[in-house]
Amino acid sequence: MAATMNLIATPSVLRRIPTLVTRAAWLLAPAFACVVACASHQNPAETPAPAAPTQSAAPAAPTASESAAVAPAPTGPINWDAMSKEQRGAYMKQVVMPKMKEVFVAFDAKKYGDMKCNTCHGSGAVNGSFTMPNPELPKLPSDMSKFKQWAAKKPQMTEFMLKHVKPEMAKLLNEPEYDPATKTGFGCGACHTMEK
Repeated sequence: MAATMNLIATPSVLRRIPTLVTRAAWLLAPAFACVVACASHQNPAETPAPAAPTQSAAPAAPTASESAAVAPAPTGPINWDAMSKEQRGAYMKQVVMPKMKEVFVAFDAKKYGDMKCNTCHGSGAVNGSFTMPNPELPKLPSDMSKFKQWAAKKPQMTEFMLKHVKPEMAKLLNEPEYDPATKTGFGCGACHTMEK
């Protein structure tokens, strides 16, 4: 027994523990993903009630695979400002992108058939900042008379943006549409930079 204990605790074995743990995590990650996926599709009536926590047990730290997992996007009204970056990303991928791609493709399937995050977010989709408003989108006049002149040059696009994109994005973000009287709500300036 003593010989076995010495073999297990040798310095060379101790140095390899992080590697062994990493390999085990990679091997178990697919199984964990399957368990999570199956558990998320259970009927609530079939799901057993969680065990009552004991006061002496400390909560376990999340594993690397648990920390990396992205929660599903909310299905009801959202509060964009209260969401974490991960929650926003999941919501954009699972809810906003599919719906807005549908809207854009209905307008121009040839131009927007391959719509991706960078269509709206530009280089922010590449560098991970997703900053909006996006200065790479057309800059819009903030003065209403100049905006009307600008819109007259692009009537179809302007009508599409005002009647389809703006209202749909406002609805998806659970915000009212822009109200010029109060200067609040989701409007053109949420995505486009405005000229001063």
